[in-house]
Amino acid sequence: MGRHTSPDSSAPSRTPRPPRERGRHLRWPALLLGALLLAGLVTVAPSGTPADGATTSAAAARAAARCSDWSSCARTAARTAGVVLTAGRVRPPTPTTTAPTTTPPRTTAPVSSTPTTAPAPASTTSTTAGTTTTGTTTTGTATATGTASGPLTAVSYAASDEVVANPERGFTHYTESRWSPDGSAHTPLDVTTLRTWRTAEAVTVVYRVYYLGGLVDRDTIDQRFLDQVAADLATARAAGVKLVVRFAYSPDDGRDAPPARAVGHVRQLAPVLNAASDVVLVLQAGFVGRWGEWYYSDSYASDPARPWALTDADWARRGQVLDALLDATSPDIWVQVRYPSIVSRLVDDADARRVGVHNDCFLASDTDMGTFATAEERTWLAAASARVPVGGETCGTNGTRSQWSTAATELARYHWSFLNADFHRGVLDSWGQAGLGTAARSLGYRLRLVSGAFPATARPGQTVQVELTLANDGYAAPLSDRPVRLVFGSGPQAVGVPVAVDVRSLAPGTTRTFRVDVPVPTTAGAWPLALALPDDAPSLAGDPAYAVRLANQGLWDPATGRNDLRHTLTVG
Repeated sequence: MGRHTSPDSSAPSRTPRPPRERGRHLRWPALLLGALLLAGLVTVAPSGTPADGATTSAAAARAAARCSDWSSCARTAARTAGVVLTAGRVRPPTPTTTAPTTTPPRTTAPVSSTPTTAPAPASTTSTTAGTTTTGTTTTGTATATGTASGPLTAVSYAASDEVVANPERGFTHYTESRWSPDGSAHTPLDVTTLRTWRTAEAVTVVYRVYYLGGLVDRDTIDQRFLDQVAADLATARAAGVKLVVRFAYSPDDGRDAPPARAVGHVRQLAPVLNAASDVVLVLQAGFVGRWGEWYYSDSYASDPARPWALTDADWARRGQVLDALLDATSPDIWVQVRYPSIVSRLVDDADARRVGVHNDCFLASDTDMGTFATAEERTWLAAASARVPVGGETCGTNGTRSQWSTAATELARYHWSFLNADFHRGVLDSWGQAGLGTAARSLGYRLRLVSGAFPATARPGQTVQVELTLANDGYAAPLSDRPVRLVFGSGPQAVGVPVAVDVRSLAPGTTRTFRVDVPVPTTAGAWPLALALPDDAPSLAGDPAYAVRLANQGLWDPATGRNDLRHTLTVG
């Protein structure tokens, strides 16, 4: 987001890394192991069967995933239980409370999943490259009266090369606003503009930077500004987009607030962000340095003229701000930091699962202008980015390195989910229409239905097996653990059955077959089938703008947010 060229590591060399506190800061081998765990290259067998997320509300899941000091206890509890924590919203073993919905749902009605009788367990089997795993789920509709057996009708689906406006991924647009004593410097988000970006350009993620300016000398943020930020978040929700948010003090110099004041600002802003966590995709650490990019800084560098030469005390001051941000904001909100070195020095293992990286000088030099201090950091990010978000922007042309051939390789290697379409245009234009088109299709996830197999007939309430084969043609796995529902029927009588498919398991370049046993409705008739992947936030679950559209021809229904499976089951 910074309109800049950051110093490269070719500037005066960085000082050796200071020693870290035992038990607080991670060393790179531990980070790499954690990244491999997150990427699925190393696994830990769970000690028991996890509860099914399909029958647990997202609000309850989020509440149960937290404890009084979640940032220090979540990973310890997971280790004790023998469970691997994954990025994104966490399915708890046993939900205990239901968090209140802080934002009203939009008017589009969600798919009904009201049971007609007590639900029955159903098994789900998935196959990837010859490996089969089995779990259980509790369905949300009728009682099973026997499992159907017999031939299944196979259906194949044609792929589409269309750029799809799917949530939480893709090219983004940049917006900014500023604080001023009378509020006049604020530039509010415009719902018509956001909707136009979404419908005409398939932009579903918008950068939103707030420059706090004069607040560098003030402890208290006025209510007017907090209300302005809240109004922007409501506008994003009304437009069907999500935001990447950053707060910084200046785009012009390194003047920033000292730690105590910045921490106070974080704590005042956090309730506004938490109340709208459904549409805050990422909160970038910000607050430190010019553009909030943690480099040129008056308050967090002992020698501002040598911003690369940080002391232990400098890192400790920066850690105060990052710790406050992680502790004060909802675990539903992803956090990004500017450099991998920030993760190695300041992020403990309890927080690592929600912290990604924003690279704001992508391809600008061999080190991306100092983004990567070592080859080891590149290896770590390549693995960690399989489960945490990577995004950012380019910042200047750099010969062949900034051209499309290198971009294509590194966008895929680091699992990029979003990229600023507004900067640097010289770099982006050099990619050509073919390269830009490939990036637009591939940033983040791109889920495609390959084939399905379904029974032709079933008895009312009978359990039947359905096979779905899905591929991910994108650079990254989906960031959120969104529900997957098999929908019987259409209109107000449609019945959605949750199925235990974790879309985050669809790694880039993989194809998986899921075999799902589900109960059919108890009412006789012809039931067309569809697949729905809504947002897991209750406030967005019924909004088609936040549902996943599969990259296929002729399946998407924009009015309902469902994907037609082109098969009708006769129940009778």
